[in-house]
Amino acid sequence: MYLFLSVVLFQTPLTVGDQVTFSQSKELQLETQPGFALSLVVDQQGCDVVSRLYAGDLVLGTWDSSRGLIGPELIVYPNSDYRSLTLKTTVSQMRENGVYHIEWRSSDPINETHLRHFEFSKKLVEAEALHLVGDKTSLEQAMVLYTQIAQQASGPDFLYFHAVAENNLGHCLVLTGKFEEAEAHYQAGLLTFTELKDDWGIGRAHNNIGELAAQRGQMEQALEHLTQALSYRKKARDDEGIAGTLNNIAIIYARQGDYRKAMWQFKEALALPGLDDRLRASFLANLGFVQQALGLLKEASEAYRLAIQLQEGIQDQRGLAITLNNLAAIYRQLGYWDRAFETYTAARDKFILVGDRRGEGHAVLNLGILYTQHGEWVLAEAMQAKAAKILEEVGERSALVDVCANWGQSLAQLGQIEASTSTFAKARVLAEEADYLPGLCKIELLEAKARSTLDGPAAESGFQKCLNRARELGLRAMELEALYGLAGFQLKQGAQSMAREWSQQAVEMLDDLRIDVELGSARSHFLANHSAVFDLAIHCLDGLPAEERPLARLCMVERAKARSLADMLASYRREGLQGVPASIVEEEQALRDQIRILQGRLIRQGPDQRAKLQAQMSNLLIDHERVVGQIRHASAPFSQTFASPVFELPTDFLNSQTAVISYYLSEPQSYLLVWVDGRVHEFAIPGRQEIETLIQPITQMITKPVERQIPRLNALLHQLYQMILAPAQSELTGVSELVFALDGCLFQVPPSCLVLDSELEPQYLIEKVQVSIVPSIRSWLMIRQRPPVATHGLLAFANPFEAGPGTERVVAHSRERFGPLPFSEQEVADLPALYGKEAKIFSGPAATESVFYGQGPKNRIIHIASHAWVDPSDVGLSGILLAPDADSDGLLQVYEIMGLNLDAECIVLSACNTAGGHEIWGEGIVGFSHAFFYAGARSLLVSWWPVQDQATATLMHEFHRAYRLKPQIAQALRTACVKVRNQKETRHPFFWAAFTAMGDAIHN
Repeated sequence: MYLFLSVVLFQTPLTVGDQVTFSQSKELQLETQPGFALSLVVDQQGCDVVSRLYAGDLVLGTWDSSRGLIGPELIVYPNSDYRSLTLKTTVSQMRENGVYHIEWRSSDPINETHLRHFEFSKKLVEAEALHLVGDKTSLEQAMVLYTQIAQQASGPDFLYFHAVAENNLGHCLVLTGKFEEAEAHYQAGLLTFTELKDDWGIGRAHNNIGELAAQRGQMEQALEHLTQALSYRKKARDDEGIAGTLNNIAIIYARQGDYRKAMWQFKEALALPGLDDRLRASFLANLGFVQQALGLLKEASEAYRLAIQLQEGIQDQRGLAITLNNLAAIYRQLGYWDRAFETYTAARDKFILVGDRRGEGHAVLNLGILYTQHGEWVLAEAMQAKAAKILEEVGERSALVDVCANWGQSLAQLGQIEASTSTFAKARVLAEEADYLPGLCKIELLEAKARSTLDGPAAESGFQKCLNRARELGLRAMELEALYGLAGFQLKQGAQSMAREWSQQAVEMLDDLRIDVELGSARSHFLANHSAVFDLAIHCLDGLPAEERPLARLCMVERAKARSLADMLASYRREGLQGVPASIVEEEQALRDQIRILQGRLIRQGPDQRAKLQAQMSNLLIDHERVVGQIRHASAPFSQTFASPVFELPTDFLNSQTAVISYYLSEPQSYLLVWVDGRVHEFAIPGRQEIETLIQPITQMITKPVERQIPRLNALLHQLYQMILAPAQSELTGVSELVFALDGCLFQVPPSCLVLDSELEPQYLIEKVQVSIVPSIRSWLMIRQRPPVATHGLLAFANPFEAGPGTERVVAHSRERFGPLPFSEQEVADLPALYGKEAKIFSGPAATESVFYGQGPKNRIIHIASHAWVDPSDVGLSGILLAPDADSDGLLQVYEIMGLNLDAECIVLSACNTAGGHEIWGEGIVGFSHAFFYAGARSLLVSWWPVQDQATATLMHEFHRAYRLKPQIAQALRTACVKVRNQKETRHPFFWAAFTAMGDAIHN
């Protein structure tokens, strides 16, 4: 019979044949006879139960199933002395709806089998407790007990003990770096679990063998075993095991550089039902690790912080220490040395608190790496020496290999060459003894770096060995580091030809890796995170002949610029989104709905809840971006969703009146590249820091229209002109159109307001030539190659507010308030007179987002005069205000724009800071412009700062008048800017220089 109890204790003594079900810790009375053995089963479903048998206050035995949250736990106790016993069950972990059943199966006269079963149970519990402690002494003691069980548990009644002991013995050997012995025991455990037809055990054994293979660098073998583990764990309905195996598979993909697969494996693990907070926190931390590798540092930080919240809630001090350790690495990567030091120290202290010497050793190692990257070699060496001592004490050889490799590098930097050599040698011996092949790869890389300034042949040989081994093991991230190291070494040696060859291979490798990253923002951040590879390749071109170098440099710079945007543009198709599976369309709509719901929740939450919801929002935006990419891919005639990495300048693209100005900012010098009249010219200009120093006061003054500051501002703008454009002045004679491909801090100052002459009547660049901006030459080419634009006319939106007072609106979850814009209606009022019946004007409550969705794809010119808001945390949530209605919230957001299918010759974003967004290395400013280009725009008018509405209305009126007379966007904007600049009250650049033409704006 089944008795379901919740609070009331089971009062009647349990007898043979009884069954009872609980969901909480309980205490049961057992009436028995001396000389008989009790056999009970605790069947766990979604909970982990520790069972103890008492005679009064005396503990007779403890049982804790190795199966964790699933499956039966057999309790056998040979009772020789007692008539009344108490079974106390304690629930240590409980999932939602978790229960356990207790059944008293038999009470038979004691025999040898009962005695041996009880003895093995005691040893197993004792060994697992020692195993959990994890220090060297405890592991050695655990291994003695596991070995005794494995040797003595023979015969069909004890096969389970044999299998578990072999499996656990293998794990202890892994922790002590004895990989070959560990594999033998894992295989023995697998054989026995297979004989038992135990799906849970088979899955566990395959999982452990796969983990070990991955640690030894045998990635294909690892994936094979983990795939089998996943299959058996699903058969056993072992949710915890399934999640663990998905986690391990994801880690392998990450090590192989296949970050896209890794990301989605982690997300699949997180989506499993019934995960307890401990596991969820662990998977969030691992997801954060992959996002960190991709350069998605904000998303990674949010994943870590969410994991930390969970771990603090359940008092998981060890898990908290691990996550803090990972979070500190982000601070280290960002250059926040103090915060990184504090967080690593906090992680170390928590490891000490829980007595985890192994974790303490890892945290100390990371402190050493932090000091290494900061160039504090004395402190780095001291930390690495301490970490080596700790990890040697606990017997963790693989981590000790990493410590010794880093230690050897620090000793070399301190000039202790003999000590460095012996430390690297020790690391190599440890790695070879443990068959730790990735460790050998790391040793070869770090030793080569250490030798690069002392022993050229040894350094070159080390980099080459690392490269070969990384290729053999499929460690693509390590392969990239080796190629980069070889290129840098050869450049230092003056072997420029070899440096170019290796750096070219590094760029090719990076391009190969980027394809395995999810399309969109993840790719952008991944490339930005590896900017040093492109930087080195660009500098390695110095040794080329003068007649070849400018073109080669420009092509390499182009290879670094706006790559993710080019990938997105490669999947654009004008004809519509026919042929897309309905399931994908429905998924996109569902994600959009979830994002809107979450935005509504965000505005009502406090800081603690907001952090959690923002992490969820980041994941939703990434998912939405992925689905939009799938829609584009399904509807477009492309087999791949990425642009070719090879870039060549077309021979017949520019006319003689046009020049392209491309910049690449770096140290110690930057490059100005000019493509004009069929040739490319290059000029060295100051380094990034010097340019940034000059631009900083310009950005402060240009956004504040203070009349008395105009002379000072013009002087600085002239100085900037002399620095970044005047060197090419002789090549620009006769040119009337300048197309700029900017870089870095140059995105903060519109080129149109560079001052050619700083006398009393200064001449601005816009007064002499047409000016436009492109994200890159490649993206410009791709935009221009699009099919002909729509034949319909103009669609305009203005002042999307109700009439009367009290009409302010709060945008989404920003909590910022925006009010009416009366001048915006004046801005569009005369458009019907200019464009005739082709012009459709929507203002006030009629200027809805729904109208934009319906009418936008049909018009070749779109003008939006409203407010824009740039989300400081998630650029995908940035939006342009339109009017709400029953079908829309009235905020046209970046993530929604990317899902549109527009066909516009020009989109005018007449609002504040519509050129704004997030600056990402190589991509420029990612925001409204990238989204509209992806959606189908050929050119844009965007603003660089918050604009003044009356001056903007005048400027836009002049723009449309000029454009209607001669439909060339850059020329029309030039005409408008000059007219506004020539009016006394608006002569400050603040009023006329804010707007810039982007995209294909010069030949429309």
